Amino acid sequence: MNHSGEKPLKLQGRAYTESGQDEKAVEVYRLSLADDPYDAETYNWLGIALENLGLHQAAIESYGKAIEMDPVYEKALYNRGMAHNQAGNFPASIEDFTAVVNMNSPVSQRARMQRKWAYQSLMVEIQETQTGNQTTQTGNQTVVSAGHSRTALNR
Repeated sequence: MNHSGEKPLKLQGRAYTESGQDEKAVEVYRLSLADDPYDAETYNWLGIALENLGLHQAAIESYGKAIEMDPVYEKALYNRGMAHNQAGNFPASIEDFTAVVNMNSPVSQRARMQRKWAYQSLMVEIQETQTGNQTTQTGNQTVVSAGHSRTALNR
């Protein structure tokens, strides 16, 4: 599917996202989607803006809409994997990153690294559960989530 159909509202939303004005971006993306509810790229950008605002579940849903419209939209799959990481749902992130790795696209290498970190975070979580330690492990999670807004994939 072609993800380059640029429309004025989408472009305005992207400008807001790229300048850190994510609340405005969300509003504009929603207006754009009201005009064209089948624009996978706009759903991906909406997910990025929502993720930047810390609204992980809403971002996951937005990326999911993009993927529903285009099941091989590797950037939306990657971004949803990152949002799942942020939400602490490592099995779901591993599933998304694996789908991207299997596409053998330019994004696959980044997905492979994120999948590795998600596996490590999952193992730490499992070990803590087994030992009864309720302390939150932040080392690997910080590595996984650092700069997500900068690593989200657009288009």
